[in-house]
Amino acid sequence: MNTIFQRAIFGLVMCFATSLATDAAEPVETRAVVIEEIRNEKPQFLVRINVDHPSRLYRVGDTMGVTVTSEKSGYLYVVYVDAMGTSSLLFPNKYQTDNRIQARNAVAVPASGDKFRLRVKEPVGKELIGAIVTQEPLESAKLLAAKEAFGLEVNAKDLRAIFVEGKDESGGERAEHVIQITTTKVNPEQGTVRKVKRTALCIGISEFKDPRVSNLGVCHKDAIAFAQTLRGRGGFTEVEVLTDQDATIANVRSAIRRLVDRTRPQDEVVIFWSGHGDSMADTGGDERDGRDEFLVPHDYDTSTPTTKNETAFTDDEFGRLVQDLDNRRLVVIIDTCCSGGMATNEKVLQKGITSTFSTVEEAADGFDFMGDLVKRTKDIGQTETAVLTASSKDQISYVRRQGDMSVMTFALLEVVNETAGAMPLSLPDIHGRMAAKVDTYIRHNFPNSRQTCTLVNEMQSPFYLVE
Repeated sequence: MNTIFQRAIFGLVMCFATSLATDAAEPVETRAVVIEEIRNEKPQFLVRINVDHPSRLYRVGDTMGVTVTSEKSGYLYVVYVDAMGTSSLLFPNKYQTDNRIQARNAVAVPASGDKFRLRVKEPVGKELIGAIVTQEPLESAKLLAAKEAFGLEVNAKDLRAIFVEGKDESGGERAEHVIQITTTKVNPEQGTVRKVKRTALCIGISEFKDPRVSNLGVCHKDAIAFAQTLRGRGGFTEVEVLTDQDATIANVRSAIRRLVDRTRPQDEVVIFWSGHGDSMADTGGDERDGRDEFLVPHDYDTSTPTTKNETAFTDDEFGRLVQDLDNRRLVVIIDTCCSGGMATNEKVLQKGITSTFSTVEEAADGFDFMGDLVKRTKDIGQTETAVLTASSKDQISYVRRQGDMSVMTFALLEVVNETAGAMPLSLPDIHGRMAAKVDTYIRHNFPNSRQTCTLVNEMQSPFYLVE
């Protein structure tokens, strides 16, 4: 059994054996451990849980509706963990015994017409709902579901067996999702309007540990300048900045998890990244072009195929991490490009050795970080996400000839500053004005080149980057 899965099992047992409400002073830390350890970091497909209260806040006496949607067909198991750590198997159950589900078809618990309801009772506090979808049915879970009682209490041994089999019986092809809900005796927000919190993570990497990776010079400046704008005109109350040696793969993962802990459903989150991007052969079978796109952290190691895989921040992993931010409004801004040229001012990945792409034309079919993933998550019901990128996937992203910032980030901040005191601009408005500025700059300074900024926008209502 590999180390990653051992950690997953450990987190699962801790999740189901530990009360989330016994230490009110540390609820966030308890949850952080659970969410981090239960996750399949690089799933081959995605599954999503949703509940019928967008705030994920329930009072005693409320009924609850749960829906689960999976990218792939398979066998679904839904587990509920109450505030005292007692675990129950919600699905399958004696009313819903067939747990074979179809891809992208939402499964409701309870289903329409079922003769039961999920009603919130005491004890109250922080609670979890987790789902796993496997490609083969799990014997221990089937046996549990065959019992007469509804709302089956299960022990850690049973649950461990379910997730062990989820790994072993499905050949590793499984997906999980866990969400936290809060139950209360009296709604603490009743009669009040909670102010939406705005939080951001800004990453800029100019210097890299591996001498074969080209240093860029300005990307840390991009992140710092963008963070200052968000703190000032953007009204963002918490902005974390990671640059250069602080922006390791481990630190980036931890920072994104902190975004989950610091925010609640309906809050607004921005993740900004300036640096290198590239692509590698797809290992999960989920990419239409056969390649996984990735961002390059400070400690990216090109020495062997294994170290490359371990230190690349792929869009699959990024998507799985930010899935825990669903029910927030999330904007991802990527000022990177694939490698493919060797001229000054290009964000070229490596020095003296070839990229994972042999030509720019090959890169055209290979680099599309997060764009397709956002469309995939929409298929399973996750919206309120947008991705803004510096260039289309067959182009180079440039650094300004002045050597002060990247072309896209400079244009973005210029648009924001020009609108000071005016009506806030929505993402499509910002994209339109920024793209025009980038196009003009590239035409004048890099003849015969193009850099076309792109926007994939699944927001249901306008998102304003600055107030």
